[in-house]
Amino acid sequence: MQAFGVPDQVSESFVIDSASNGLVGLAFSKLNTMIPTQQKTFFDNIVSDLSQPVFTAALKGNTEGSYEFGNIDTASFTGELNVVPVDASQGFWQFDSSSATINNKKVQIQGGKAIADTGTSLMLVTDDLLTAYWENVEGATLNEEVGGIIFPCNAQLPDLDIAIGDKTATVAGNNFNFAEVGADSASGTNCKCGFFLGLESKC
Repeated sequence: MQAFGVPDQVSESFVIDSASNGLVGLAFSKLNTMIPTQQKTFFDNIVSDLSQPVFTAALKGNTEGSYEFGNIDTASFTGELNVVPVDASQGFWQFDSSSATINNKKVQIQGGKAIADTGTSLMLVTDDLLTAYWENVEGATLNEEVGGIIFPCNAQLPDLDIAIGDKTATVAGNNFNFAEVGADSASGTNCKCGFFLGLESKC
């Protein structure tokens, strides 16, 4: 049996985005906030019935994605499958992640940890990593009006290599192009706000 909460407020993005039906909490039950009685999250509730205690997420931009529970379909990805230990003590899918690399420049990740969260398209990072990334993009500036980094829409955004355990995963640069925010008053070119955020300089 799975308990569901009914929200009294929802993000506007769920209302206007017909391809999105909402969120399914896939963290561990320690984070469940249902009241008056805390409940098991969906994954914790079904994990004992799965053939393997795993799930996969294929989340894609501007198109439908999918989840698969209890199985890893090796035909759905390229390259070698990397397995890293998960620290679930805080309720998150947390793993070791010591550094990131942009254009062959390595930046150490403070604390050496990262969390995977399928409930957001955002990447929350420290300001030193934020700066290290956007200093490679000509015309990128922190804009208080839009609450984040803006840059010319035709800018070439570098890839980001993130350490996951002792290996790395590459996030393609075009994934950091989040939303068009209008015309730049200085150059007249349209700009977009990147979804690459700093812990202090938040969008």
